Parts: sequence; structure tokens; C-alpha cells
Amino acid sequence: MQPSFSSSHHTNDSAHSASSNRQRLPSEFVISPSPSSSVRSASLQPGNYSRPQHSSNAHPLPQPPSRGPSPSYFSQRSLAPQASNFNGLTPGITPGLTPGITPGLHHRPSFDVTGRSGSAFSHRDISPPEHVQGTAEHDALFDFGMRVAHMRGVFRLTAERERPIQSCTIRDWLRAAIWWLHKGRAGLTVQIRDTPKGADRPESLTQAHVDVAKTWWILTDVLSGTDSPHSKVDSPQDTLLRDMEIVRASLRTFTLSMSRNNVMPPHQSLIQGQDTTMWVEYPRFASDVASLLRGSTSQALIAQDNLEEANPLDALPLGDTRDTFCYSRMFVNASINTEEADTDRVVLPCVLTMIRGRSEFQTSVVISSQADLVNLAIRPGDGGYNKGPTWHDVSWKSKEHGLYIRLPRGFTLNLAFAEPDFRSLWSMVDYTNKIYGSMKPEADERLVHEAHLAELAHTDSTNPSAFSKDKVRSCTAFVFEKRVHVRTGLGETNLHRGYRLLLMANPVNKSLTMAGIPLCRNSPLLYEMSPGNEPPVMHLHTQDTKRQCRTTLMFKSGRERQDFYETLQGISTDQDEQVVARVGLRSMVAESSMGQDTVAGAFQGLAWKDVRVVTDANAAVGQDQGDMTLSEHFRLIAVHDSGAVTDRLNLGPGELLLRLPASNTPSLTLLRAPQEDLTASLDISKVQHGREGMKRFVQTASITPTTRTLTFPSVEELHTFQRALTRYTVKFDGMATLFAISRRRMVVPIYKKWEATKVRIQILTLGHVTKIAAFFEDFSHADAMVFQIKAADTFEKAKGDKQAKYCVKFVDAKFSLPKKEKENEGGEDEAPSDSQTWGKGVRRKYINLEGFEYAGEHDDITIGFETEEARDGFSEGLPAATTNKVFQLRRKI
Repeated sequence: MQPSFSSSHHTNDSAHSASSNRQRLPSEFVISPSPSSSVRSASLQPGNYSRPQHSSNAHPLPQPPSRGPSPSYFSQRSLAPQASNFNGLTPGITPGLTPGITPGLHHRPSFDVTGRSGSAFSHRDISPPEHVQGTAEHDALFDFGMRVAHMRGVFRLTAERERPIQSCTIRDWLRAAIWWLHKGRAGLTVQIRDTPKGADRPESLTQAHVDVAKTWWILTDVLSGTDSPHSKVDSPQDTLLRDMEIVRASLRTFTLSMSRNNVMPPHQSLIQGQDTTMWVEYPRFASDVASLLRGSTSQALIAQDNLEEANPLDALPLGDTRDTFCYSRMFVNASINTEEADTDRVVLPCVLTMIRGRSEFQTSVVISSQADLVNLAIRPGDGGYNKGPTWHDVSWKSKEHGLYIRLPRGFTLNLAFAEPDFRSLWSMVDYTNKIYGSMKPEADERLVHEAHLAELAHTDSTNPSAFSKDKVRSCTAFVFEKRVHVRTGLGETNLHRGYRLLLMANPVNKSLTMAGIPLCRNSPLLYEMSPGNEPPVMHLHTQDTKRQCRTTLMFKSGRERQDFYETLQGISTDQDEQVVARVGLRSMVAESSMGQDTVAGAFQGLAWKDVRVVTDANAAVGQDQGDMTLSEHFRLIAVHDSGAVTDRLNLGPGELLLRLPASNTPSLTLLRAPQEDLTASLDISKVQHGREGMKRFVQTASITPTTRTLTFPSVEELHTFQRALTRYTVKFDGMATLFAISRRRMVVPIYKKWEATKVRIQILTLGHVTKIAAFFEDFSHADAMVFQIKAADTFEKAKGDKQAKYCVKFVDAKFSLPKKEKENEGGEDEAPSDSQTWGKGVRRKYINLEGFEYAGEHDDITIGFETEEARDGFSEGLPAATTNKVFQLRRKI
């Protein structure tokens, strides 16, 4: 199960477990987003106060997750404090001087400008003054303070015994306060989860209560003697003072959660048996190792000892900030291999915090100790000089539940986790890397469109939790085109195979969610669009036998919504494409060419608008150049009032098959082989009963041959479309009343005529090439034929009978006859594959203008017209002038 990056789930500590049988921590029992968004954040790499630069190239982790560009989590900023309600504090209550929360207010240690205490610490008055009613958080903190006030003397004695108080700086104490707050929260989280649901929690003092009390003591007794940060903002100490107020606000929020969950410590409970240690003991490392643990990336053998201390809130994040999200933290045991017995593989208790930049998709982790000894950040990216460790430098040890981090100069930092924490870290890093990886095109994809959405809602029947059920603001939709690369004897090409729609919540949302939807793969694009006077919304419906999805996309403008639709439909063109023709379309009819026709009526009730022809930008229509064979850009787009149909003509030589009716009807029929690159769309809000017919059409066209008959408003628009489709210009288009082929019999000089009386004739030219196309009706010898004529051929005017008084004779024309057909088999000369592929007698009805068939016939052809004007118009389209037949008288000997 992919982790959900919700604030109620990931702002937990090391006790968090991925196991589903544990009790979930109540949503209010987590630290609210820290007000540290207004706090200066210093780099975890000492001595470097500039924002780290990270490579934009991402590489996959060896195992398991992938990496990407490294977000800049830590940079130095100096922000002016807010004048009112600073860091969530209640106006009118001075930070750090809250009445009733700071017992012994007049007896506090003093600190110099460096943050170091200058006098010994002592307490004489331990009775708290009268409490002043405040907010719920202040009341909860006061209640907590009353319950643990008796521990102050123990904490003071323990701290003095471990380390003189006056020797510690404000930064040291602040870091210790955050450390114990994390420690206490982790313990109380376990306590709540281990308590059965509905059971009463015993009111007993636990180690977690004592740890939180340490934080309270540091903030109220040790650090409450400093001046208010509102007075001045011109020294490093003032930045620490502001950080102190953030920690105080976090403690107030946490004690309120403790009160609500009934896990407050008992009043005046004995502290015997609890650990009151204030400082975690760490070994003293050599300068070279110590600099590496503090984030140094130098390869020098002699370490530089001028590293700055890290900001406590950067090293031990309390929650979300203006630049980063904080998801979870866990306590780990770190160790490093050295050559000295006192430090070699000595356990270093640390906190690992998982964060993510608000502009990044991948996560980083911050590893810090209580003391300013370990300050490391592992970021995404490919690494590089002076960039610190990345996920490339991490090795996952699943069996040991640990990580190995490779540091400069051959050192390795080992991290040991509790099993639930290791699994949680693994799942979170792997999930974010999968999200980041899904944004990259796969091997058979290319990114064709990216839309930034105002809102997005998505539901999936197979995975309801894949995306938020509520509308998500600020999302992105990526459209990837699936393609199949094929190689033929004529070259290479890419065949369209639908789209992959990737829906992604932008990283400004804390919850990173994504959903992938296959579109236009063996199914039509079903959608709905809001009217023009409403916000630009588009609803997508995808369904198959196992999955149903509904996606609602709200765009920022109507133009962006139209661009998104045109990309999916294949209407939009890129810089390598051009629309060479756009003509009106009266109707479009699809039929199956073989077997039972299941697509008849698929387009019934649709009002067609126009049809467009898109080709390569360098294709010259009407000229003998710009070959469109195996073109990825060549396609037809037929648009109706409720959608469109895009037919991609990625064809080889001889595969563009067409036919015209044997009448003056301005229509053209295409014969198409089974294709998987067809795209059809339908606005189901306008056509209530058309989705099943459109679905049958797309599915049938993918497995059987089909025909598409396009009818145009006029003959001129037909010729424009025909010119864009075939590159041939129509010089003549009319009906002939006679088409006769004079066949000479074998051996004897006797001729037999094959005659057709209803023929449509076209003269087509492309450069210097001229062809005659004839389409017959009720002609037993052919249904359609095309042959080439040249300027050297002889064209004679002749007279015919009543129906064809005016004729033109092609002397010794060179042509090929269509393949014959038998009643029980494919045909006498017909390849069996033609009948099996196209259906019986279908292929011979269509022509292709590439002219690959051998012209084996050399006979006279006579074409007759009913009027002289028709014959003269036909003659004008011929490549040479027609001549009158010359009679020669020969003397008989």
C-alpha cells in the first residue's frame, strides 16, 4: 500500500509503525505546522550559507528508490519578526514571560551576546504565581507545568552534574529542548497506540512525561531570562530568541494535545526510577571525522575547523515551514568506522527527519544528534562536488534494517533502525520516487501536453484511495503519447497507440498523490464540457470490463481546456505539421468490409462540420515531392458537433485505397486495414445514446477492415480534399456513357469489346504524371481501374452511337485489369490473401495511385460522352492534344 502523505499520518515519530493493527494516533495529537516559516534557516553544511545548487538530472537508486533533482531545503534568511501574534502567540502575552508558566521568574541565568551563560544558576522561589486565564494552549501548558514543577530541582542538579550550566550556549539548550520534545512525543505516541481503543489510560508517570518535562524546564527556567526578541533584530542571538518562541509555541500545542487525549502526567508524582539525564554523551572524534559528520564535503585530508553551527530548527525540524513539509521523524543509532578505538563504531543516538521541499517531488532526510556533532542531510540528485550526500550514496540493508551512507574520504556512516521505522522510511522514499519517475516518459512514450489545473477530482473503482476524494487545488495533468516503433523494408516509423494521462497533485500540496489513466486505447474518448458561461470544466469517463474512472478537470481558462481536448483528439499540430486542407463535411458513414457489419449506424444522429488533412510541414501538396509514405503526421480529422474522429494514415506504398461512386455524388470512400491508432471522441452530454455505437466502431476498426464514406457539400470541396489526400490534382471529373476495351482474340485478328455504360472518369495529375481513374457500376470485368497516360500516347477523336456520340480513343493504351473473381474462391488471378484480408471482391473495387501493378494489357480504350462539351472538357485534361482519325486507302494487289 502506498503511503498517504497526510499531516495526520506523517507528523509522527520513531514509534510510528506501518502495521495496520496498531491504534492510529488521533489527528489532534500531532504538532501543528510549526510557525518556523518566518524563521531564518541556516544550512546544515557548516560554513556554507548559500542555497545549495543541485543538478536537475535524476538517476534511479540502485535499490530501491530513484532520485531526482535535489530541493534546496536549507538556506540562510533573515526575516523581520511579525508585530502581532508572533509565531502563534496570543497578543498581549509577552513570549517567555507568560504568568503562571514561568515560576521563579526573577531568578534566571543570564547570557552574554554569544549566548553563553555568565553566572551560576540558582532557584529560591519555586512556587508558581497566580495563573492568568489565557488560551486553551496556555491553559494546557500551565496545567502541565503545575504537574511537573516538582521535577525542577532534580533537573537542575542532574544538569549541573553532567555539565555546568554556565558553559552551555543558548543554541545548545535550544537544541536539547527540541531533542527531548521529540523524545517525549515519540514515547507518548507509543503509549496511545498501545492502549486498546475505548480503554481507560492509567494516570501514571512515564519516561515520556519526564522527557517532555525536560523541555518545559529548559524553556521556563534556563532560557526564559533572555530579552524579548521584539526589541532588536540585529544580532545572531536575536535569531535564536525567535527560535525559542517557536519551540515554546510547539510545546504549548503539544501539551494541549496531551490534555485532549488524557495523557497528562499525574500531579506531584515521584520521579524515582525515571531517567533524568539532560545531555546525551557522544565521543570526541578527530577533526577530519567530525567535519564529515557535520556536513563537510571537502576531500582535503586536513579538515578545516571553521564550520558554523547548524540552526537547531534546521537540524531538528519541529514541523512544516514556509519552504518545506515535515512528514515523520524517527530515532536511529548511527555509527562510523574509524581507526581509533574510542570512536570506532561507537553508537551515536540521532534523530532522522523526513522533509520535502514545497517545489520538489522527492524527499530528503536530515540526520542530527542532540549535540552539534552530527548534522547531515541526504538529498535527491546525482551528487557532485560540494553538494553533500545524495540517495546515490545510500545503500539499503533490508535484512539488517539499516542504511549505509558513503561519505567523502572513504568513510561510511551506518544507521540502524527499528523495523517499523525502516519500513516506513523505505515506503515513503520509494513512493515519492515512483511519483517522480512517473512524470518521465517511458521508453515507448513522449510528453505531448502539460496542463496546469485549478482543481482536480478523480475517482477510480479499482483503487478508490489512489487520489483524494475531494477536489484538489493546484494540480497538473501530463499527457504522454504511447508509440510503437516498427521497421519495414521501406524505413522506420512510430505507430500511435493511445495516451497515458497522469494526474499529479503539485508539490505545494503536502499530500503527494497521483493517478494514471490509459486513454484512447481501443475505446473512444467520452467526455462532458461545461457550458460557456460556467467555469471551464471537463469531465472524462473511462471504463472497461474491470475499471471505471471519472475525472473532473477545472482549467484556468477555456483556451487551456480546448488545447487539452485537441491534444487528446489529435487536432492540435506541432511545428513539424501543417493543415493542408479544411473543407466542409456533410456526412460520414463507417461500415465493416467483411463479415457481419457491427458498425453500421455508429455515426447516426451526428451533425458533421468539416474534415481536415494534416501532413508534414515540408510536404508539398500537388507537387511531385514531399513523400508521405510511413508518415507519423499524416492524418484525417473529421469533426462533428459532439466530438471528432481522427484517422492516422501511417501507410506504406500502395496502402491508400480509395473509391468514388459511379455518379456525380461528391463523396469518397476509403478502405482501411485494421488499425489501433484510431481516435474517436464523443460529448455524451450532447449525444445520449451514441456511446455504444462509437465504442463498437473503435473496437471493430481495430480488428477488421472497415470503409469510411465521406460526403462533401460540393464537388469542388471533394477535389480539394482529394488533392490534399493523394497530392494529385483533379483535372477532369465527370460521367462517361461509354468505356470500351477492344480485346484482340488469340491467333485470329478479331477484336471483342468489353463495354461499360455507366462510368465515372477522373483525370489526375501530379507534376508530369497523368493518370486516368475509372469507377464502374455493373461492369463484370472491373469495378475500378487506374492507368497512366503520357504525352507520347495517341488520343483520337471518334464518333460513337446514340448514347456516346462523342468519343476519345486511347490507341494502344497500356493498363492492367483488376483481378478476376470466382464464385467459390478468391479469384483466378487473385491472391488468396486479398479475400482473406479485405473480404470477397472488396479489394478490386478500390484503386491506389502509386501504380505498382504491371501494365500487362496493350489494347485500345474508347471513352464516350453524351455531349461534345463533356468530351472537349475531357480532352483538355489530357497530356497531349487529340487528333482526328486519318483514313488511308491502300491499293489491293
